[in-house]
Amino acid sequence: MSNYVFGPAMIPDKKIYRNANNAVREPHFVIFNTDTIKRIREKFHKNNFDNRVNINHDGIQVSGVRMTKSFLIDSENRSSLKDNFLDLPDGTWMIEYEIENEEIWNMIGEKKLNGFSVEGLFVYGDLLE
Repeated sequence: MSNYVFGPAMIPDKKIYRNANNAVREPHFVIFNTDTIKRIREKFHKNNFDNRVNINHDGIQVSGVRMTKSFLIDSENRSSLKDNFLDLPDGTWMIEYEIENEEIWNMIGEKKLNGFSVEGLFVYGDLLE
């Protein structure tokens, strides 16, 4: 039996906390705008990353997890969203995965996994906060 998880992968203009790294030597926030999210989503699918899933960016691909939906919220599809997603802005990247892997499903049920994170190598812009 398959189970499904659905939610936002990226939300426009949302501050995302980042620890210090090689590019920025102190804790900071990054923000992705609507256009950037659209381009990231396009590149994600172009590179066939739909079913490349790992846990907490550990680099170890898990099996039994398959993307079934991917879209950007807009005025045409907003009415199909469940109530808890209606406040998300247009341009939010929504995704759904079918979970056939029992271990992964149990981790979700135990709240050891509680959201999505898009993995990538991103170049910092001029504005840092």
